[in-house]
Amino acid sequence: MYFVKHYLLTTLTIILLVSFPFMGGTEILTTAPVVQALSIVLLVTFFLLQQRYDFISKATWLMILFIVITPLLYLVPIPAELWDTLPGRQIYSQVHDWLLIEQPHTPIHKALSLIPYRTEHAFFAVLPPVAIFLTVAALPAHQKQFIIYCILGLAAAEASLAVIQFSSNNPFFYFGIPILKQGIALGTYPNPDHFVLLMEISIPLVISLFSHELQHGKKRKDDGSLSMMLYVIYTLLLVLFISAAFFSGSRAGIPLALLSAFLAYSVFLRNSASKHSLFYVAFILIVIIGLLSFLNLTPVINRFLVNNPFVDGRWVIFSNTLEGIRAFFPVGSGPGTFPDIYRIFQPADQTGFINHAHNDYLELLFETGLPGVVFITIFLYISITTWRRIKRIRVRKIHYLRIGSGISILVMLLHSILEFNMHDVTNILIFAVLAAVFLNTLPFQQRMREK
Repeated sequence: MYFVKHYLLTTLTIILLVSFPFMGGTEILTTAPVVQALSIVLLVTFFLLQQRYDFISKATWLMILFIVITPLLYLVPIPAELWDTLPGRQIYSQVHDWLLIEQPHTPIHKALSLIPYRTEHAFFAVLPPVAIFLTVAALPAHQKQFIIYCILGLAAAEASLAVIQFSSNNPFFYFGIPILKQGIALGTYPNPDHFVLLMEISIPLVISLFSHELQHGKKRKDDGSLSMMLYVIYTLLLVLFISAAFFSGSRAGIPLALLSAFLAYSVFLRNSASKHSLFYVAFILIVIIGLLSFLNLTPVINRFLVNNPFVDGRWVIFSNTLEGIRAFFPVGSGPGTFPDIYRIFQPADQTGFINHAHNDYLELLFETGLPGVVFITIFLYISITTWRRIKRIRVRKIHYLRIGSGISILVMLLHSILEFNMHDVTNILIFAVLAAVFLNTLPFQQRMREK
């Protein structure tokens, strides 16, 4: 029963992770309900089979409870007198008064959320990452490692497709996904910035596996052929991920991909064998430069030279979003309501529909106000506490992957300053896996038992 439980949960987790990329990055309206339904099945299965709940800290449980309950609280009906006193509701009060006059029999649901049905969608949207996080955190180390391997396999497939897209520039390999920028690769993602994030967070995981093999591969009782094969595989993956990051043309993603490689190198390889690690870095750079020299990088270079990053439309969105935060603070407009409510603050000269703030933190504060501040504070506290508990001595592979996951999370949080990565289905599920590997208390408990 023990093995059946873990393999069942692992299988459901992997199905959740790959469902969105395989069903198509642009089919979010049809894919999201499938993912949410699968997450409910995973949650029910998890709670039916799970016997212990000490695999994460009490503070982490508090954070999970906070994530799930917050959208529901925004749906609770409140008295009209109280609703009218909330900040930012004045213009909506006028609309409600008009409806009562014109259509007196129309029911009006007054809650903290300005658009309750959007908040209902937001509640169901948080279930998949919560289900993934709890399941992976409770799984044993070898199952966690297998899920990480699956993520790297998915990243390798996406990166390989990106290489084909960039080198051929053939619309056939985009599978109907709209090409927002010519000469740019995006895999099966609807957005190259979301695609490059997968490359950024995969690089530290590969380097952590390479470092583990470098430090402990000699203890294996074989002729060294397996270690050599793993070195080759990890090297090819690094070259593939870094090259694919360049092909995305993302002005934020490319530097962050290089930063993730540098941070992982500093943590895992710099102090191991300096001459060998420097040789390895030089070899990787030569291979990448050699590969890039055969391709036309003009679209990527133009992204940095022709387009001024300080004239980007994101800065206008940021300014308008800050205005909305001030208008609705401390309760916000309600989870999931940003795309509709932002129109109030959108100037006439800003054309187009703005679906996200291109900054996950500002959008969270826009929608939830003070609860968003509380959530960010809790997450940062738990993350910093976890980093302080991680020992410098690394023996088991899961210890290496745990640190690599922490670096990947840091890079993802940095990228979220300029993008809405937390609203991409695939990336938020992968983030949940990394958080589960990084924040779970099982490695710490195992060390205590060993002592």
